[in-house]
Amino acid sequence: MTRMTSVAHVASKIFGVGLRVVAPVLLASCAGSNLPYLPPIGSVEYEHMPTTIFEACLPDEKIAFERRPVDYANLADPRLKAWGSSFVDPSLIAIAPKSVDWIEIGSAKGQFPLASLSLNEITKFSAGSEQLGLAGSTLSGQPIFQSGRGGLEASNWYLGVGLQIDAKNASGDVASVVYWFLVPKLQTGAPFTAWLSPTWMAKPGDLTDWKLIHGSPLDKSAIPPSNAPRMRFMQLDGFDYRAEDRRQIQAVYASWIQYAPERKFHEGYVAAPVTEAKIPGC
Repeated sequence: MTRMTSVAHVASKIFGVGLRVVAPVLLASCAGSNLPYLPPIGSVEYEHMPTTIFEACLPDEKIAFERRPVDYANLADPRLKAWGSSFVDPSLIAIAPKSVDWIEIGSAKGQFPLASLSLNEITKFSAGSEQLGLAGSTLSGQPIFQSGRGGLEASNWYLGVGLQIDAKNASGDVASVVYWFLVPKLQTGAPFTAWLSPTWMAKPGDLTDWKLIHGSPLDKSAIPPSNAPRMRFMQLDGFDYRAEDRRQIQAVYASWIQYAPERKFHEGYVAAPVTEAKIPGC
């Protein structure tokens, strides 16, 4: 099971979580280069610009969701209006998912410790980062993290993406590793690629982003282990992506209101709308 888009990017629009950050110094360094043509915002051409979707999978982790029905009567809850939700659309309820896979995020028994993973995105024109939000599981029960945005980057813009994993070492200190992937050139509307292994790994802050943009030599001597995270990629028409996304969002909000405690309906919980997708293990 998975969903078309990540709940994390939904939350980012409302609660300020997981917003994409672009490094202005790198943008400035590219000012003299040929920047891509961007059609006027709001134009038909802009609405149909390609969207690259990223999914990450942790091979050694297991996750257990609880499937729950969605009661769309909860979309009338005044808390949604209080949080400024402009994404609720009653006209979409008939075609919205009827159930969600639900899980609490935390360290207690029955909870899952990770709500998102950090992804560094390096294109020909900029460097930035965003969060891949927990979005479902594979047929083997491995957690899937997903992200995607419309109207910004096609797959052939990317020079590389780095998935950062934080883990405690033997001494109890947090040691971070960035697994770097090359984004294949994708055809809009084609299925997801197979799960791909990282090409190399590095430590955070080693200037890989700067080196990729400027074509400087990279140290790719660190070989990722066999149980390293995997990623897969897909490119969608931006209009189609957002249409599906709006249907899924209805289920997310309705389930938050229905199942989460008072005043915390948007915090510490992931509701992954159930789809027909069957995701192979990574």
